[in-house]
Amino acid sequence: KLWPAVQQLTELIHTHKPAIVHGHSAIGGLVSRVAAHRASVSAQGVQVPAVYTVHGFGFKPEVPLVRRTAAALAEHMMARWTTQMICVSKYERELALNLAIDSDRVHVIANGIARLPAPTEDATQSDTHSASALPRLIMVARMKRPKRHDLLLQALAKVRSTLGHEVPVTFAGDGPLNDELRAQAKALNLTKITWAGDVSHVSELLNQHDVFVLLSDHEGMPITVLEAMRAGLCVLASNLPGIREQINAYQDGILVANTPDAVAEKLLQLLRDPHMRKRLGRAAQQKYEDSFTAESMAERVLQVYRQCTQETTT
Repeated sequence: KLWPAVQQLTELIHTHKPAIVHGHSAIGGLVSRVAAHRASVSAQGVQVPAVYTVHGFGFKPEVPLVRRTAAALAEHMMARWTTQMICVSKYERELALNLAIDSDRVHVIANGIARLPAPTEDATQSDTHSASALPRLIMVARMKRPKRHDLLLQALAKVRSTLGHEVPVTFAGDGPLNDELRAQAKALNLTKITWAGDVSHVSELLNQHDVFVLLSDHEGMPITVLEAMRAGLCVLASNLPGIREQINAYQDGILVANTPDAVAEKLLQLLRDPHMRKRLGRAAQQKYEDSFTAESMAERVLQVYRQCTQETTT
């Protein structure tokens, strides 16, 4: 499917004559950069700048060997056709410095998401519940590796053994591991699970929960963590480089090793301490306001665009 996409995008570039082509993630970045290069060649020297935003390199050590090798080869080849590269975290930028691209063309711009409208009084009242109520967990993630729903299920079974009762959790998202995860939950005799499937109302769903969990083998800078921070939820997430740039441990969230015992330990800590949950949730919300709004991200991306157009016209 790649070559037809490259051809179609090349035609669009010829038709609309954009000042910049901006591709996101591995496949979009590959197609956009090849198309921009082809359009520049056919335009007889008129350069079409190509900006590439990396949301997570595919050649991280945690990625399976075949995929990792293919991703490394593609990224090395495409680097020479990249006018400017945007990485969503400092960790990704460090990886980018191994590519054939000047370091001053590699920028770190954290993901940002839009602010939500202020909630109405009715909505606020409907979202609040008794402080003595059992805290509700939610994980918003596609049911596919590198996400680790399986770790959370194992941890929840351990939490039940310690507390003597089960903690409710919502899984929002779908994917190829859905049936396998349902079978695992049944084998662990976990019954307080809401399988929400794919949802379009994530922000509303988050407001109905107390603790957001994201367990994963590798990440760039996950949007779901930012959505949870924006909602003022306490965040428990895997201790990964990109996530460490979102969450400072015990300041605005909790980071955890990817083992069932470690996840269960941190969950028990949060379940037993409502004041910690509230403190971390408020701190996370403030950090979102300070560092991860769409406005701040957009302004920095615009600066990269200006740099591209200035180079093209000089």
